[in-house]
Amino acid sequence: ANDGFSAGEIIATARPQVVVLDLRMPGMDGFEVCRKIMARPETASTVVIAMTALHSAKAKKEIIDCGADVYLTKPLDKEVLLASVDAAVPRDFAGAG
Repeated sequence: ANDGFSAGEIIATARPQVVVLDLRMPGMDGFEVCRKIMARPETASTVVIAMTALHSAKAKKEIIDCGADVYLTKPLDKEVLLASVDAAVPRDFAGAG
């Protein structure tokens, strides 16, 4: 999604297990999107991996308090991102049985 509003619509419809969410988006920031994900019973179990160029303890605390599971800073380390997604997706869902 290109903005927070679109992200919210997609998440509500698709109900993904994992969302990689940028904290700075046009329209609605990632903090608000995360709060909305957690507020809906059908999406509250979604794993949120937040990413940002905001390298601050305040931003990290705020997004974790909103319900995010992981906080990553940019530039993203591809291996760390993939490991975070892998840890969030159950093995039977991923087809590994």
